[in-house]
Amino acid sequence: MKTTRVLVTVMVLLLCVGALVYAQRPLDRGTINRWADSMDEFERWSEAQGDLDSFDDDYDDYDDPMDFETAFAQAAREHAEIRRIISRHGFSDGAEWAQIGARIMRAYGAVQMGEQAPEYRSEMQRQLDELEDNPHFDDETRAMMRRQMEEAMGTMSQVWDAPEADVAAVRANRARLERLFED
Repeated sequence: MKTTRVLVTVMVLLLCVGALVYAQRPLDRGTINRWADSMDEFERWSEAQGDLDSFDDDYDDYDDPMDFETAFAQAAREHAEIRRIISRHGFSDGAEWAQIGARIMRAYGAVQMGEQAPEYRSEMQRQLDELEDNPHFDDETRAMMRRQMEEAMGTMSQVWDAPEADVAAVRANRARLERLFED
């Protein structure tokens, strides 16, 4: 019994280490293209369905609109055809596809916003400072506005904090991703 417990513990630890190693593997052109191809196929499939409004409604209910990984994983769990699409493009499961998709989305956002980040941060800080000094707002309104601005800054920080290796890979594949996201 004790040996079984030790073996199970070791196996779980090995799986966790394997997952961490996989998560740390940088994105590459092949992975980005496979994911983009899967998204193209997903879009064609979803357009043919015509009744996926419930997925859009569910996505609107997320607390964090930048949580692409949760949205992608949920879509894969809820639709067998999405799981088949994922598999056809070489992803082992919905979790892997979702994690890679979220990394690509964050890195793409970082590429898009990269040059504007310092200006955006300083502008948000300037607005926070003005908010604190504005005598026309009561404490409750000031607190609500501060919370909203801090949430917006936090959301943008998620984008700007994409790993540099992911940003470089996405930048190298920018034309392919722009076709996907702008269609």
